[in-house]
Amino acid sequence: MKARKINMALKLAIVRSGKSQREIAQFAGIGEVRLSGFVQRRLKPSDDEKARLARILGRRVERLFPRSLEAA
Repeated sequence: MKARKINMALKLAIVRSGKSQREIAQFAGIGEVRLSGFVQRRLKPSDDEKARLARILGRRVERLFPRSLEAA
């Protein structure tokens, strides 16, 4: 079974926010399972979802969703 790389930048930003993944998902207006999919790189967020998460987490979109992750 192939190990899946997680989006560590997104995961760390969530942890450092001091809020739960559930709270971040609610603030962003997305489902908790969907956010989990972004972290686990099973799902790709839309540009709007990326922008909302970046704003909520106080990070730049490019930091949370590096292009190198999109190619994988």
